[in-house]
Formats: sequence, structure tokens, C-alpha cells
Amino acid sequence: MKTLLSLLLFFSPVISLYSQDTIPPVITLNGSAYDTIEVYDPYPEPGYSAMDDIDGDLTAQVTVSSLLDTSLLGTYIIEYSVADEAGNTSEKTRWVHVQDTEAPHLELVGDSLKQVALNEQYVDEGYTVSDNYDSIPNVISCGTYRNSSSHGCFTICLMAEDQSGNKSRIITRYISVDNGCTGTLDYAVCETLLNVRPSNVPEIEIYPNPAKDVLIIKNLTQKIKGVSFINLQGQVMAMANVDGNYLKIPDHLSPGVYFIKIELEDQIVVRKQVIE
Repeated sequence: MKTLLSLLLFFSPVISLYSQDTIPPVITLNGSAYDTIEVYDPYPEPGYSAMDDIDGDLTAQVTVSSLLDTSLLGTYIIEYSVADEAGNTSEKTRWVHVQDTEAPHLELVGDSLKQVALNEQYVDEGYTVSDNYDSIPNVISCGTYRNSSSHGCFTICLMAEDQSGNKSRIITRYISVDNGCTGTLDYAVCETLLNVRPSNVPEIEIYPNPAKDVLIIKNLTQKIKGVSFINLQGQVMAMANVDGNYLKIPDHLSPGVYFIKIELEDQIVVRKQVIE
């Protein structure tokens, strides 16, 4: 009886200690709770720790569970949980977003300039396209070529885009009907037709539109290196100089619709302009 009483007296502080423990352990995540990783890349676990006010370091007892699959795009949850000796539990969550920022690869099959006779049937050789994630990226096609019934220099513009919105470089095929492609061929035409403009390009305004003699360029933030007037067939028809914010329309330029290509220090801006 004495022995039993002694044991109860010995363990009673411990029993009392745990019966009064209602504070859960604290889990601390290393790194950010919101992580991003490229698709197919391995995910390096940033690590974690768990401490309890009575039990001390419980890091080794933390359970980690997740359905993270870095081969599939999406947002995944990694759950961390731990319990102390008194049964108090604690949980922590990390979100991992698997993304794709790599653009598709698009190439023309054959030459970028094709000579076609008047009324000759033209069959395009096509293109090759591939992507690191999408099996078949979407290819956007436009241009000015319709058939070979008229003399001129025409374009076929192509750009690939994957499901994440990554865009390939624009590729252009020029169709020279009856030797219609002469002079300098300008690839900025397809950028305008496909409405592609990098987000860091300033919102430059050119007015009035239509115009006859002089154009005003607004919102210039960089030095202009050169200005060219390009017809709808992609041919450079005239070069021009800017005096401050004023652009003199070259006298020999025929009335019509043009693309004005403005070369800045580190980018190119293209605007559509009607010349009267």
C-alpha cells in the first residue's frame, strides 16, 4: 500500500502537468507559405520546425501530406501537422503553384520569301510547332495574302500560344506575286496584324488620323532612333525625321493606309495611320 501511494505521489506532478496542457505546438515553415515552381521542376521542400512549450522540439514528429504533382499545372496544398503528448494538435499549410512560363517554339518550313507567278496556285509548306507542356499549341494565322491574282508583296503571319498564355516569336512568310516584293521587307507588320505589343511599350499616341502634312507624337519617353512608313505589303515606302514631337509626312508619300514604325532606344512601336 505504501509503495502504491509513493508511486502516485511521484507521478502526480507529471499527470497534473499534462492534464493542464492545452497549448498546441507551434509549426514554423521555412520560406514562403506561397510558393511557385516551373512545371516538371523538382520541388525542394524548404523545411519546417515544430516546438511545444512542454515537450520541446517536435520537428521529427511532424507529418507532411500533399498531392503535389509538378508534372501538372495547378495549385497544390502541402499540409503539416503535429501533436504533443497531451494530444494538442497544430496544422500549417503551404500553397505551391505549378506554372509554365516557357513559350512555344515555332518555325517555318521552307524559305521566308516565296516567289509566285501571277495566277499560279501557291501551296504553303507550313510550319513546325512544339511546346514544353502543351501537346499541340494553338497557332494563330493572319496576313495579307489571299491569292496570286494580283501583283504585290503579301504576308502570312504566324504565332503560337499555349494554354498558359505564353506566345512564341512571330514568324512571317512573304509571298512575292509577280516579283512584287522589292525594297526592304519589314517584319513589324505582322506584329501589328497580330496585335502584339510588349507590356512595357509606352502608350505612344500619333494624331491626327487621318493626316495630310504633319503628325504629332504624344507621350514620348525615349529618344527616337528612326521612323519609317510601311505599306500593307510590308514594304518600307519612306523614312522620316522627328522634330521634337512633330513628324513631317514625306511629300512623295501617296495617300493610303500605312504602318508607322517608330524605333526607340530599346523597343519598336508600330501604329496604323491613314495618309490623305
